[in-house]
Amino acid sequence: MLVNPWTSPLIVDLGRNFRRIAGIVDPVTNDGLTGSQVTVGAQDARFLIGDDMHPPAPINDLHVVPH
Repeated sequence: MLVNPWTSPLIVDLGRNFRRIAGIVDPVTNDGLTGSQVTVGAQDARFLIGDDMHPPAPINDLHVVPH
């Protein structure tokens, strides 16, 4: 999530691609498009969806707990 508390829009370079949510309330803003740059309006926020850059580590410490 990106939040812009300022009174003017901000252009943010994200460094990699993120997808916007696809919404029905504001389909112009929440259009589901993917990109590496987003404009966040004044006193507004953007919710973005990205891929995991690092998969979770394997679980190696499992043990049986007696009942």
